[in-house]
Amino acid sequence: MENLVGYAKRDLMIPQAPFGDLAAANAAAAAWCAEVNGAEHSEICAVSAERLVIERELLAALPSLRAATGRLVTRKVDRLSCVRFASARYSVPVRLIGAEVRLRTDDGRLLVIMTGTGQVVAEHFLVPPGGASVRDDHYGGPRPAGPRRAVRPRTAAEREFCALGPVAEAFITGAAAAGTPGWDPSWPS
Repeated sequence: MENLVGYAKRDLMIPQAPFGDLAAANAAAAAWCAEVNGAEHSEICAVSAERLVIERELLAALPSLRAATGRLVTRKVDRLSCVRFASARYSVPVRLIGAEVRLRTDDGRLLVIMTGTGQVVAEHFLVPPGGASVRDDHYGGPRPAGPRRAVRPRTAAEREFCALGPVAEAFITGAAAAGTPGWDPSWPS
């Protein structure tokens, strides 16, 4: 197949060729390919078009439309739905947590490719070591602005404190996020 493309480029891609547009050039290339494939080949002593009919059942679909050139590395998607490459983190769709994917760099980009199908599931620009490239669409949209649940006071003192309003709720939320116990009514004033 590569030789056929080479022949077409050398024989049909001539600047003085009488093609007015791309459609005419494609029609001439198709006619030329039919002519070449219908003749007996000098080295294999067979007609390529006839061999193709016989061997067609042995051919399978290509795994991907993208060529798998370059070095591929395999990574496992972590629980944060990210893969590490060159000391940086890149997000992938959440459905792939725990799956193995292949990574390939191409023209300043990182392509994340499904191992079995060859399908590109994520594409990122390369970031420096220690950086991260995270896309919201891999997680179902942007992060929520507020906490997922409201403050839930347990004791009577906590309920009384939360009754003071949003400032008290923000204090409790901040203290919980910082890992400190926050305010305790038993503390001396």
